[in-house]
Amino acid sequence: MSITTSTAADAANLHPLKVDPTTGEVYLQLPAPYEHIVLTLQRESDAPVLMQHFNDPRIYMNLPGTPYPYTEEHARWWLEQITPPAQAVLADLRAGKQYVGSIPVCAIRDTRTSDGHVAGAKIIGDIGISRFVWNDLHDTELAKRLAEENAAKEVGDPSIVWAMGCADWMDPAYHGQGIMTAVIRTLIHDWAVPRMNVKHINVSAFLG
Repeated sequence: MSITTSTAADAANLHPLKVDPTTGEVYLQLPAPYEHIVLTLQRESDAPVLMQHFNDPRIYMNLPGTPYPYTEEHARWWLEQITPPAQAVLADLRAGKQYVGSIPVCAIRDTRTSDGHVAGAKIIGDIGISRFVWNDLHDTELAKRLAEENAAKEVGDPSIVWAMGCADWMDPAYHGQGIMTAVIRTLIHDWAVPRMNVKHINVSAFLG
């Protein structure tokens, strides 16, 4: 099936993701009053914006392991790493899989930057969910064993422990508007629970 083709069956398999009828791009839309905020896959055109934000101390000081200065090469490498897994999740969804192992749409965008259209909407942040690796434990051997056991569990296993928060970011111009809270709520209730069978989440955040 072409990525630009959307049938009734395809729409049901992708739910709650929507499909832009013009571009075929999938997205998750937040409910009111944040309906102008959508989550999509990352785009190659995001690289300059990533460079801008990841060289901002208000962002990179609160992200673990982010290189500084953040170059175009870093941005391109990151986009190349995350795009194939996201496409694989979409393929699983379109194949009718009940549960998948992650969320493919992690780029937070504001459609007000593109006259209400998903296409061209500027990236203003990023969010994700991944399997927890117990990096908060001082006992490294125990952490390694727990992480390996967690990673070995089948997709959809309700005993999987998930992680959120440590690498999420948002454009400082959008801080204090409740957007990230709404994004997290939507991701958990509309995606993680029904499409990943998530039951346990370990949340972390930097003080600042």
